[in-house]
Amino acid sequence: MFIDGSRPGDREVPPPPGAYRDDPRPYRPNGRFIDGGRASERQIEDTFRAAPVQRIDRGYSMNEIRRDPRVRDMVRRVDIDTITFEFGSARVPDDQVRKLQSIGRAISRVVYRNPDAVFLIEGHTDAVGTDLANLELSDRRAAAVAGILSDYFDIPRDALVSQGYGKRYLKIPTDAPERQNRRVTIRNITPLLHGGY
Repeated sequence: MFIDGSRPGDREVPPPPGAYRDDPRPYRPNGRFIDGGRASERQIEDTFRAAPVQRIDRGYSMNEIRRDPRVRDMVRRVDIDTITFEFGSARVPDDQVRKLQSIGRAISRVVYRNPDAVFLIEGHTDAVGTDLANLELSDRRAAAVAGILSDYFDIPRDALVSQGYGKRYLKIPTDAPERQNRRVTIRNITPLLHGGY
């Protein structure tokens, strides 16, 4: 049983595309991503459970998934824009941990239904600093969020893989300090590992 009173098996079939048409929050059933901070828990879960955005003809290794953005982009992502990091820090402030509640519960339900599910937590930085320092910092940010998801929401550690990308994928293209670039993104990479659903 989850905090909201629902049980993991309550809903097995995702709603059809367009089911949230009247919902003002951003949900793109045919798109590649949603804003996890403004989407509902149901929308987040549906995104994690949705079919890949393109046909996947074979399984990919974890190394291929981590290194190739074209492979990662075959599955949808949830951008966690509500949690950004202080400059040079990988710590998630205590008052922001609760912002991961919808994400954590959605992932818990996906993993409950499919114990083989694997999620990739991607860490990012802004463009200030050296490539090496940013890569290391982004690794720590991704690991910090993975740790919170595991510790607070009882998601098995082997269901969460973290990877930092430094400043390679800026959300806001600027060389200046930019809080929105210090962020984390999550994808359900199970279809990539197993060659589709």
